Amino acid sequence: MPKPCPICTGPQRDEVDEAIDARVSFRDLAARFGGTKDRYLRHRRHPRPPGPSGEASELANLLSGPLNIFLARHPHTDISLVKEALGVLGKAATKAFAASRAPAPA
Repeated sequence: MPKPCPICTGPQRDEVDEAIDARVSFRDLAARFGGTKDRYLRHRRHPRPPGPSGEASELANLLSGPLNIFLARHPHTDISLVKEALGVLGKAATKAFAASRAPAPA
């Protein structure tokens, strides 16, 4: 079993990811955070965690208005089905966010 990425599991992951997104050189990353430039080259290919809570709350705000209107018009709706649908939407949003932040194929 491969060793986990020390950057993915480290406390500075978000800071490193932001620096990679800002196109800071891998040598500068290694000097700033430690390790080798190759470690950061490998790390940038790893999938990212779901988006920050700000994006999740934005999605929730977009969904809450129409959902409340629907529930007001259909008061006998099975709430468990609504929760299941929201779970599916959340998983889809997570995958879409991860795909949008993945590095472009070389």
